Amino acid sequence: MIERKKGLQIGGFIIGAAALVLVALSLSSNQATTAEAVSNGQQGTIVVNSVGEVKVEPDMAYVHLGAQALADSAEEAQEQVGKRMTAVRQVLSEHGIKEEDIQTARFNVYPEHQYSPNGETTNERYRAQHILRIEYHQIDTVGELIDAASAAGANQIEHTQFALENPEAAEHEAMKQAIEKTRAKADVMAESVGKARGEVLQISDRAAQVHFPTQDFSGARNESADSSSVSTVIEAGEVQITQSVDVVYRLQ
Repeated sequence: MIERKKGLQIGGFIIGAAALVLVALSLSSNQATTAEAVSNGQQGTIVVNSVGEVKVEPDMAYVHLGAQALADSAEEAQEQVGKRMTAVRQVLSEHGIKEEDIQTARFNVYPEHQYSPNGETTNERYRAQHILRIEYHQIDTVGELIDAASAAGANQIEHTQFALENPEAAEHEAMKQAIEKTRAKADVMAESVGKARGEVLQISDRAAQVHFPTQDFSGARNESADSSSVSTVIEAGEVQITQSVDVVYRLQ
C-alpha cells in the first residue's frame, strides 16, 4: 500500500510539473506575440477612404407598359385587356423582342365602387390591368417601340429604366480610380507628420452603388394613348457607378 501511494505522489508531481512547463511556454508565446504587435504599432499605419465615380452611356432598357380596362364585369374587363395585349405582343415581336425578354410585372382584376353622397354604393365596376416588363437592347429606338405599342392598344405606359448589360467593367474602373485617389491622400497625411507612405497592407471595398436613369410616363399617356399623335422622345442619360474603398498603408 505504501509503494502504491508513493507511485501516485510521483505521478502527480510529474503531471503538475508538465502543466507548469506548458503554462510557461504559453506565457512566453503570448509575450512574443504582444511584442510583435507593439513593434508593428510603433511603425504605424494610415487608413484612407476614397470614392471613384464612372459615368457611362446605357446599352439596354427595361420598358414597363401594358393595358387596362374598366367594365361592368370582371370577365368583360379581362377580355378587353386581353385583346389589347395580344396586339401589343405582336408589335413587340415585330421589333425583334424575344419571349424570354418579356415578363409580366403586374396582373390584377379588382372591383371599383362608386358611392352616393350619403355613402351608399351606387355602382360597381371591374378594372383589369396587365403590365409587362420588357428588356430592350435597341436604345435608339425605345421611343419608337413605345409609340408602336401605344398605337396597338397599350394605354398604360409606366416608366423606362436604362441599364448596362455588363456593369462589371465600369465597376472595376471606378474601383481603380478610388484606389488611385487614396495614394494622394495618404501622401498628404504622411507628409503632415514628417513621414512617408509605405506599401499597401490591406484593401477592402464596399458594394458598388449604381444609379440607373429612369423616365417616368405614369399618367402622361395612359387613358389618352390611343388618340395621342405625339412621338415619344427618350433621353437615356448616363448610368453612374460609385465605388468606395478603404486602403491601409504602412507609415514609414
